[in-house]
Amino acid sequence: MKLKIKDLIIEIEYILLISIVISCISRRVFSYLDMYYICLLFVIFHELSHIFIANIVNKKLRKIKITVGGCTAIFKNEYHQYKEKNINEILVLIAGPLSNGILALIFRNISFVFEINIFLMFLNLLPIYPLDGYRITEILLKIWLLDNYKKRKKILNRISITCLLLLSILVILILLIYKNISGLMFLVYLVLINCKYQ
Repeated sequence: MKLKIKDLIIEIEYILLISIVISCISRRVFSYLDMYYICLLFVIFHELSHIFIANIVNKKLRKIKITVGGCTAIFKNEYHQYKEKNINEILVLIAGPLSNGILALIFRNISFVFEINIFLMFLNLLPIYPLDGYRITEILLKIWLLDNYKKRKKILNRISITCLLLLSILVILILLIYKNISGLMFLVYLVLINCKYQ
């Protein structure tokens, strides 16, 4: 579903809307997805932090996508050649994980809120496409390797796939120990996105 407000496009994935409606109707479904919805709220807060810092460094918001895998803010002119512009990009990207770290500190006495936000902070710093860590790594490689696009992409793809495999092991362990499917839902989303991207 797409909404357009002036120059801003807001996209909401239909499968997310359907899952919310079903959860509202069925308590059993909601009990399986309650932690997922809490995570989604923190992911939205994370994305609002990106938007806040982007506004400070004069980046223009083009689109907000809300999907089963989370929320993404897409800005105009994502990447630039100049180092000062790259630093602004990194500031915008680091704002999201930093906001989760701040929330974890604020709510450190509420264990599940603390754990979710610490997990989101470290997860988003992983260099897995399309997470913040991937984009930060891409900018740093762009600075170090200059314009060698093929070499940069090859390195990024190897790092991303390795981290995705390690994350898969962690998510499976979390599923077995805590019986929580939220991580599995996100992992499937990441795997699908990476298959499409490769």
